[in-house]
Amino acid sequence: MPITVICEDCSHQLVVGDQMAGKQGLCPNCKTVLTVPAQIDAAAQKAIGHSVATAGAHTAVRSVPVTTVTKHQSAVAPAAPAAAANDALQGPALRAAVMNGFRGSFPPVPTAHNYKLGMFLTASFMVLLPLVYLLVIFAVGGGVLWHLSNNHVMLHGVRGRGAMIVFAIYIAPAIIGAIIVAFMFKPFFAWPGRQGRTRSVTQQSDPLLFEFVEKICELVGSPRPRRIDVDCDINASASFRNGWLSLLGDDMVLRIGMPLAAGLSLQQFAGVLAHEFGHFSQGFGMRLTYVVRSINGWFTRVVFERDAWDEWLQEAAPSLDLRISWILYLAMAGIWLSRRILWCLMYSGHLVAGYMLRQMEFDADRYEARLAGSETFGATCRQLRLLQFAWQGAQADLNTYSREGRLADNLPRLLMANLKQLPPEAKQAVEEIIAKEKGSLFDSHPPDQDRIASAQAEQAPGVFFSNLPATAIFGHFDAISRGVTEDLYRSIFGPDFQSTAMHATDGLLARSEKEQVRSEARDRFFAGAFTPLRAIRFPSLYEAQQASGNYWKEELVAARNTMQQLAPACREAIKQLDAADDRLVEILQAKSLQSCNVRIQIESLRKFGGDASMLQARQQVTFLTGKIGNQLQPFEEAAGKRLRANLFLLQNPAIAARVPNAAELFAEGKRLAELANQIANFHSSLFELRNTNAVMSVLWHHVEGNRRNDALIREIIDYSNRMHRQLLELRAQFSNVNYPFDHAEGQMTVSQFLMRTIPPSDELGQIYEAADSLGPKLLELNTKLLGRLCTLAETVEAVFKLPPLEGAPA
Repeated sequence: MPITVICEDCSHQLVVGDQMAGKQGLCPNCKTVLTVPAQIDAAAQKAIGHSVATAGAHTAVRSVPVTTVTKHQSAVAPAAPAAAANDALQGPALRAAVMNGFRGSFPPVPTAHNYKLGMFLTASFMVLLPLVYLLVIFAVGGGVLWHLSNNHVMLHGVRGRGAMIVFAIYIAPAIIGAIIVAFMFKPFFAWPGRQGRTRSVTQQSDPLLFEFVEKICELVGSPRPRRIDVDCDINASASFRNGWLSLLGDDMVLRIGMPLAAGLSLQQFAGVLAHEFGHFSQGFGMRLTYVVRSINGWFTRVVFERDAWDEWLQEAAPSLDLRISWILYLAMAGIWLSRRILWCLMYSGHLVAGYMLRQMEFDADRYEARLAGSETFGATCRQLRLLQFAWQGAQADLNTYSREGRLADNLPRLLMANLKQLPPEAKQAVEEIIAKEKGSLFDSHPPDQDRIASAQAEQAPGVFFSNLPATAIFGHFDAISRGVTEDLYRSIFGPDFQSTAMHATDGLLARSEKEQVRSEARDRFFAGAFTPLRAIRFPSLYEAQQASGNYWKEELVAARNTMQQLAPACREAIKQLDAADDRLVEILQAKSLQSCNVRIQIESLRKFGGDASMLQARQQVTFLTGKIGNQLQPFEEAAGKRLRANLFLLQNPAIAARVPNAAELFAEGKRLAELANQIANFHSSLFELRNTNAVMSVLWHHVEGNRRNDALIREIIDYSNRMHRQLLELRAQFSNVNYPFDHAEGQMTVSQFLMRTIPPSDELGQIYEAADSLGPKLLELNTKLLGRLCTLAETVEAVFKLPPLEGAPA
């Protein structure tokens, strides 16, 4: 399950695998150290569903909101009635409704003693870090010069072959030192990655937004931003417009994420802005923070960043004669040691700076609480969590849309659609996450429960009140949202991205609702006992076409009775099958890694022990899977017969007369049934590809640090060749079958839908990505067509007034 991380410095959004949970890495944009949040526990994840798979993700601005009802706000921040009210208000009436929400002012937030202490300690310590770094460089350089100046006497009096050896020993420290110094100087010339397109709004296009922002700046005592930028993050931030060049002045830029504005009430949004401007009212603290983040980011590049120089050194050392390469090996050891020293300095800096940054957040939180109210602060924290959940659902929707050549043109709109679909359990999960969240000494933001408690201690009623959505103050919110959505796509797909790939979000949501209806019909049809791990086959579609309507009705009733009887046991069996399948994949992954003699880095794969215990575990899983398969088979055969009976009943004149377009539905259903049978015939091949790809994923994960492990490299090549053959086989089987659903690119074959071309056999990365894409596509196609067949079946069964099976989801 992927995890989304948002960089607190540059707002860059990064998606990583769940194996990185709890670990640290670098932002690819600004090189800040990022801590990947741990995933929520299984119970909470199950309660919320797929859209909350990564609930621990931090927002860059502050963490979090929801819907604690207060005296001044409605239960749900962006509620539909508020949006309707916004539509009714225009021009002067809207401005009056917004600006009349400001009622009074509040005194400046005094600088807390802990904050002052944090600034003093941080300022003192951060001055030392660059000095220590330079000292290390000069120490290495000075040591080399001392050696060359004082140890040249070792060259005297040595002749012949011994002279060459002594000269190599004499000159080696100079070469090693030069390499170490070069690697330590290298970060001075490293430029940050290029920023994506900047999109701004102006006072002419959004006058109410600017007036609103200026009023908040006046209340907070902050300088006004020179520019307001917008993007597609669930975030807001205020920063120096020109970096170091703006450090001594008040040249500030405000950045607003359109999804954030879409998901908050105007009162909550005002509080978030007060928080950001509260940072700038801190004066020296804000500037010190900028310096601290810059130094920490630079140190991070020194410690972690690897480039072509590092690759050259790693490849050159083993390729040269040992009589020469020993110098490079010593240089690598020296570089490693210098980076270890700097690693200690970096984490010392994070430790000291973390204290100040946390106090700074508490300070800014007080501005938010005093402007929007202490109760609203807690609600905003929870709402931001819910927005993160909804964002995961929006990303899942995007993946689904993209498989049919479509991208949503308005991600904030898609986010809000997913927010409305979150189940009630989501709010409870948010409360549990906040209650369980623990802080670290290295964190730049305190845990939400501490921040909420601090805001509550303010007992601030607030000075701004509004039930309007935050979108009310934007002149053309939907147009801006479409713009930032396109900007995000261009940052992902590159400058060649075509806006024609974007489709109206409302239309895509309608398609999603239609697909949801089919999914629910499938769940009802199978009484909750459907799993993509098993194939559903139709009995013969040709031999019995001339059977009578009574024959099909009797088969329908018999199949329903069988399914009704077996469904409860099958639901439990499927749970066991899911667990067994997960265990099988882990066994295959662990076995492959052990055969390469590498240290397994993934904790869940270390539990299987040696070859004997692993063989026993695999035999147990194979036996259990076979046993469960035998148990499920009668149920699956009954399901196939039931689907077939409903399909052929559409040809019965009495039924056809009561079902609109019965002939067209029969033709469609027959095509889908034939494709379902074809996919079922290759179901085992599909899961072989899935297993191969799963093994390849952990092999790639273990390459770092094992590049000279020939067994690992051979294993990767072997699995890549295996995946290549499997891709060719699966794609060939569907080359003459038309894709049965609507696609943005028009008519195509199933093979073209799955994959346009097969990558060359020597492109290992592309083969892995192709396999990672083809498997889910084919499985999704199979479940989608079964969903459509189940809706057809329900249409026929409704004619007979047959209810859903007992125990089926409502």
